[in-house]
Amino acid sequence: MKSAASAASLPYLSIQAKDLEANLAFIPHDRTIITLSNHAGRATKAADLLIAKGYKVAGAAGAQDYEAEGGKLTKIAPPQPKVASANQQAALP
Repeated sequence: MKSAASAASLPYLSIQAKDLEANLAFIPHDRTIITLSNHAGRATKAADLLIAKGYKVAGAAGAQDYEAEGGKLTKIAPPQPKVASANQQAALP
């Protein structure tokens, strides 16, 4: 039987912990988030911040630990921020 680590490749969005709050617009609210750092220390702090901001967080993990156990990570490109339409911009004060 395969472990979860060897059964799937996880896509990820790379945002440094110090830049997390400034980049919340890139993190989808409609997905459950798992935060990653090398050994889960910074990931735990990032998870706490995301939970405080209303994100669904499943937990925190260490990427090096995950890969050492046979898991594979796949980097994804950040989505472009949504641009307000002309009608939405006209409604702004």
